[in-house]
Amino acid sequence: MILVADLSLSASASRDPAIVGSNLTYTITVTNHGPNLATGVVVTNRLPASVQFISASSSKGSFRICERNFHRQRRRPYECKLRQISLVEMPKFAGVFTNLLAVNGNEVDLVLTNNTVTIVTTVIPAGGPQMQVFLSDLNIIISWPSTAVDFVLETASSLAPPITWNPVTSAPADDGMQKTS
Repeated sequence: MILVADLSLSASASRDPAIVGSNLTYTITVTNHGPNLATGVVVTNRLPASVQFISASSSKGSFRICERNFHRQRRRPYECKLRQISLVEMPKFAGVFTNLLAVNGNEVDLVLTNNTVTIVTTVIPAGGPQMQVFLSDLNIIISWPSTAVDFVLETASSLAPPITWNPVTSAPADDGMQKTS
């Protein structure tokens, strides 16, 4: 008798962009869609060299780190339920980092397309992006790194209270290195 279990994996990052030196939490969800129980379930995540492992927790199972590989193993059978894992890392420097996670078990899994997930996280320097402000003729030019994400350039018609900030509606110029407005 061949046993079949459809394991699936999903994951999300607690903040993207993350900040250098701050904790970044990944929530990893493993589900067995059946029809049989899944045994020997292992979740693997190759930790990028750019992060420091801080902690891991799970509703069930044990953990180990081996040569920057995070393994979570569940020896008892999985029913058709969700199991969540929290993995906390601390980015050591800025950049764009990729985590590849995978799940497998002892049973035949006929749907392998849901057994891996890739999470791409942008990490920015502590303190946010470095902005430059300079005068060009009668114009004020503001410039910041193109890699800075989730920041909004805003304007106010007056700095007298109460101050009302509004997003700048024209898109900044982007040369691939710097955005300029």
